[in-house]
Amino acid sequence: MLGDALVYGVSIYAVTRGTREKAMSAFFKGIVMAIFGRLVVAQAAYRAFNPQPPMLAAGTVWWTGSPWPDVLVGASLAALFLKSAAHVLREASAELHVAHA
Repeated sequence: MLGDALVYGVSIYAVTRGTREKAMSAFFKGIVMAIFGRLVVAQAAYRAFNPQPPMLAAGTVWWTGSPWPDVLVGASLAALFLKSAAHVLREASAELHVAHA
């Protein structure tokens, strides 16, 4: 939530600014997304080796008795975050390059 609030605040600031500030805002957003993606990967890896009790885990984890559904969902979310972060960072880098030239 803090990351979302920071990105939102920076985005609001950048809306009325120039191309360089907008690109820097997008670059910041990409970095935050990449950090979130890495945290999701770390959490999925942790949960694979340290399963949570059934009352705290998803229904499929409890139903199957395996931590792998949770790991697969976590890995999918991480892949989505990291793919989106890479896209945003590429676009922001291109904009920064254009703005700097």
